[in-house]
Amino acid sequence: VPFLMSRFDCKGTEASLFDCKFDDIDTDCSYSHAFAVSCKKEPIKYRLVGGQRESHGRLEVYGFGYWSPVCRYEFLAEEAAVVCKSLGYKSNITKPTELPSHRFFGTSSQRIRLTGVNCKGDERSLALCQGFILGHLPYKIDDDIESECKDRDQIGIDCEPEPIKARLVDGPNNRSGRVELYYAGKWGTVCGRYFDEIDAKIVCNTLGFVKNARIIRHTHSEFGKGPLEVIMQFAARCSERSLNFESCKSIFWESNAWCSRSYDQVAGVTCGTNKDCIYGGVLYSHRQQMPSIDKCQKCKCKRGQKVCETKMTKKCM
Repeated sequence: VPFLMSRFDCKGTEASLFDCKFDDIDTDCSYSHAFAVSCKKEPIKYRLVGGQRESHGRLEVYGFGYWSPVCRYEFLAEEAAVVCKSLGYKSNITKPTELPSHRFFGTSSQRIRLTGVNCKGDERSLALCQGFILGHLPYKIDDDIESECKDRDQIGIDCEPEPIKARLVDGPNNRSGRVELYYAGKWGTVCGRYFDEIDAKIVCNTLGFVKNARIIRHTHSEFGKGPLEVIMQFAARCSERSLNFESCKSIFWESNAWCSRSYDQVAGVTCGTNKDCIYGGVLYSHRQQMPSIDKCQKCKCKRGQKVCETKMTKKCM
């Protein structure tokens, strides 16, 4: 059945919708576009759910009787700052962070009713931002293609971000292994495709190793993929002076299919020194004995190089 009225153009002073300009019949309109009105104005409420702390979680907005998640489309740091301010958190110490909820806080089965909100960052509530329409069609635009916001598009927020923790797993020693990061209550791996030299330095520095260490980054998972999800795809414009992830201008907490499914796309790192040798995936310290080239020689690590002594250990055949 076609809709009898659509495309209204009212001034607000009319006594009835029939006094406004409108189109008589719109065959393009579907029931998902049906418009509803509430004459009782209710305050818009927000909450963060699914996190280990009250200050982070999946963002849900309350209006017209129930809670619903929010679409990540165009939801950036400015919008996150407004939400955290509405919840009573101060952002003068740490900057609020927007996160993919399906990675960190789970998803809601409720329909998404808010998308495309655009804030300056100084508003007291999302309701004062441009494009705030609770009940707006849950759509986003990717590369000029309109698509529906789904579970993976639900937004999460961390109003009081804590420092990112790191560990090296499944390596030959405590200074070499697969990189795993802890953030917003979850451990995960890093996409090796975009893991650059500064990222490797940040990991080693986070673990307490010297900044001028001999660092080797592994982008093809010599230490295995591990059982965890890829939670960090890349960190952009990080400071080489500070050498911590908090100094990065932006971090993309997400992973594309080639990072989450391929064993050769998980990052690893070796945090060595100039007195270490790396041979066969194993890190050797200064003057430590190493595997020999053949059975006739004895090898040691000297000044970061593998040195083979000429002293015969047994008769060569």
